[in-house]
Amino acid sequence: MGESFRHNRFTAFRIFILCLLALLQMNGFAQVGYDHDYPRLAIFVWGTHAPKAYFAKFDLVVTASNNSGFAQAIKDIDPETYILYTRDIGAGQGADPYYNEWTVDQSNGSDVTIYGGGRPLADITEFCPLVNGKRYNQVVSGYLSTLGNLNIFDGISSDGMMEAPGPWTSTDIDLDKNGQNDWNEHGQAWLSAAWIAGNNTILDDYRRLHGDSKLFLVNSGGMHDYGWATTNGMILEHTWALAGWNYFMGRYQSWMKQALRPHIMLMDGCSEFRETGRPAREKNDFQLMRFILTTTMLGDGYYDYHDNRNKGNEHFYVRWYDEYDVKMGYPTTGPQRILIEGPVWNEMAVWVRFFDNGAVIVNSKGKNQLVIDADLANLVGYDGPYYHFEGGQDPSFNNGEIFSDMTMEGIMLNVSTGRVIGEGMLLTNSPQKVISEITIDNANGEHDASTSPGSEPAALVGGWTNRSYGASYAITEANWMDIYGYAFALPGNGSTYAIFEPNIGVSGNYEVFEWHAFHGSNADEVREATNVPCTISLGSQRTVKMTINQSINYGKWNSLGTFFFSKGTDARIVITNEADGVVIADAFKFDYIGGESDQIPPVEPTNIRGLNITDSHIDFAWDPPLVAPDGDTAMFYQVYRAGEMIGATFELKYNDVNLDENTSYVYAVYSVDKAGNRSAIPASITLSTGTDITSPVLEMVQARNVTTVHVYFSEPVEELSAETESNFEINKNVSVLAANLLDDLSTVELNTSEHIPEEEYMVTITNVVDRSANNNIINPNSNASYSASADTMDIRLAADNAYELYVNGTLIGSDAFWPIAQTYSVPAVTGKNVIAIKGIDNTDVGGLAGLLVEIDFKGEHYVSNTYWKASNIEQTGWENVVFNDTNWESAASYGIHGSAEPWALGNNVENISANTNVHWIWTNDNVADDNAYFRFSISLEGDYTPPGAPTGITISQ
Repeated sequence: MGESFRHNRFTAFRIFILCLLALLQMNGFAQVGYDHDYPRLAIFVWGTHAPKAYFAKFDLVVTASNNSGFAQAIKDIDPETYILYTRDIGAGQGADPYYNEWTVDQSNGSDVTIYGGGRPLADITEFCPLVNGKRYNQVVSGYLSTLGNLNIFDGISSDGMMEAPGPWTSTDIDLDKNGQNDWNEHGQAWLSAAWIAGNNTILDDYRRLHGDSKLFLVNSGGMHDYGWATTNGMILEHTWALAGWNYFMGRYQSWMKQALRPHIMLMDGCSEFRETGRPAREKNDFQLMRFILTTTMLGDGYYDYHDNRNKGNEHFYVRWYDEYDVKMGYPTTGPQRILIEGPVWNEMAVWVRFFDNGAVIVNSKGKNQLVIDADLANLVGYDGPYYHFEGGQDPSFNNGEIFSDMTMEGIMLNVSTGRVIGEGMLLTNSPQKVISEITIDNANGEHDASTSPGSEPAALVGGWTNRSYGASYAITEANWMDIYGYAFALPGNGSTYAIFEPNIGVSGNYEVFEWHAFHGSNADEVREATNVPCTISLGSQRTVKMTINQSINYGKWNSLGTFFFSKGTDARIVITNEADGVVIADAFKFDYIGGESDQIPPVEPTNIRGLNITDSHIDFAWDPPLVAPDGDTAMFYQVYRAGEMIGATFELKYNDVNLDENTSYVYAVYSVDKAGNRSAIPASITLSTGTDITSPVLEMVQARNVTTVHVYFSEPVEELSAETESNFEINKNVSVLAANLLDDLSTVELNTSEHIPEEEYMVTITNVVDRSANNNIINPNSNASYSASADTMDIRLAADNAYELYVNGTLIGSDAFWPIAQTYSVPAVTGKNVIAIKGIDNTDVGGLAGLLVEIDFKGEHYVSNTYWKASNIEQTGWENVVFNDTNWESAASYGIHGSAEPWALGNNVENISANTNVHWIWTNDNVADDNAYFRFSISLEGDYTPPGAPTGITISQ
């Protein structure tokens, strides 16, 4: 289905057939409003994190969001998607303000609370007290109608409109507020009648406001009896096994005859609930998914299916199955029964319904049943032979073979209630390949909500850290404490890598897409890697290597090309951290294009030539290859040096850097086509670097303490000259006692006689040479000034989401990525030293705010705790030493690093000690205060004993 419209119109013949069937009282499949074809698909989720194009794939969207921009974005893609926003009327969400007088009481006068406590059970009855002249049921419809723009939204859905007061009042309720338990005083029939009357008051008001022009969908928790003529449908929530299947089908058909059109009953399939002995199989429970889908297709309902992997949560995501992309068209008959057995009052059967393009079959008998084509051939509307479509997610079932016979599974879970789990299948009247997009997400374990059925999430090996949404790919609606949007890794040697393995159920050409978020709180904060190594294994020993530039094109699917993948699980994509910046592991997508395997290699590139060449890098270029016999040229190029691949590029040039001077290099460039075939031979060339004639430059000098100075050069320098003490001269009678070249080969550490703190000095350097063949010498008398320091404070800090660090009034640094703490070495001054920090909570990201700090100074260890001063007001000079902070409050602690939630639900902050009394601190309100200001003082001449740990901490979640 993709992002195109799924909605065709009836042909004249189809209209005639439907009218005829209507005369035969085969109601339930004629439709007004948007005329969605079958299967009719819904997504019932609380939030809006999925891409808008994903929402637009569904015919019905039910969400807690009342944002008109969100709805309009979906309508821009598919104007015929029904979009409803939902609120829980029973939980008091039908009014703002909601008054406590409107809450249902028990006979002792206490409130009735629902869903585990904390939320009221709102009184929708006529016994509800008047507040400002209104009962609760008199304001609900008007209030809900103003929440969203009903010129864009198609209507409203309501949770909590139960048929009776609910399980929270099963022993005690006092609607008439006379101090008597209504169960004893009036009885169940009275309670139900009062409650249904209240529901009808709300629905009647809604119809007076909107007529029949706006939809109303009710979630009562089941198939209720009230309001069929004033509502468009109901949500059968958490449907997993049907009790009394025949009773259900009778109710389903009856509802379709009576309910207000258009019908939008939502069958909310869910795999969470299974009886003992048959545990949930979650996203790959294809049998249960098909059973509920095909049951829905026996009527005109809409269908969704969620596997509820985040236990205890609901409606956080809806996956996409191959069956959703089967084009069944419209029904040509009503549901018919075959293979009937059992007593008349409880006949069990297999059900069949025919469509323009095929048939659906449902085994509801509660036992295994052989079904053959001849069973179908005697039915009205048969248009066989029929075929299983060829699918990618469950290829053993959807195998593309002609349908002759199949034993369909059926299980009777509870004989007394007739609770069954059966099997359903979609058959087509011509051979079809239906392979939905395959998405492999980074999240793993129980957090793989965005990974397609039939495949597993990415395997992350090495130093990956999980991160919240940003611009990451996700179809989940949980927040970052429940699922991670992407993983990131710092640049390294390639030992950190991620493996994305799609389950290719059907061989063919697939276009491959990569999705990455930006790293940090905004797209400009961090430069992500421009050359992420990516290896695509196509199966049958064929691989393609390339690099991905993750510093651009955030938050979108970026095509890497089209490749032929063999059936099975040999396909994989591997990315590593052997790159020039932060590497993002987010998601890859595989879109089936079709076609056969391309075995013809492309032709090699032409006219390879050198461009700009220096002593350390070689630029070279080439022209595209001639056209191969199959019409291919090249999709990209693989570049080899001395027989080893060093890169891949879509451009017609390559820049090889960090080379040795006066050295010859042999390069080979291969063409690679979209099927992964490589040219039989490369274009080759031998190029040589030049001679280094540039002298090293003194870039900076920095005193680490009163006897240590670091000298920084522009390039690696030769060890003997760098470690000759006489090549370094410091004025004011400071002696150089030793010189040591550090591991980076560009920094020399000088051990000296003692400097005077805060005095300015100059170092003069001679005779230091670089590591080139020429031994280029530094310009004579190169010099730089610096100030000595008494001692250095090492400050490590991180803030959720960002900070600015000031020491003694000077801005030292800032950062906006809290999972990794930065370290700053700052010279201390004689007397009082003030560490001042501005904490920033990025409201675009949201969540709780917090600051972590550790300071090492003169052998002592200081930490963030309630001894710090905090304010939510920025005052002039707040960062300076002389500022008077006596009126500031003590910082509030939100728990110890390593255990404080929500941060501890992810990884601990790197570079900050865990379980050593480092506190997450903020102002007294770390939700509302987006900016916080902190101060902490250390005196060089004072007491160095670290503050003790505070007592009486309450960890706030």
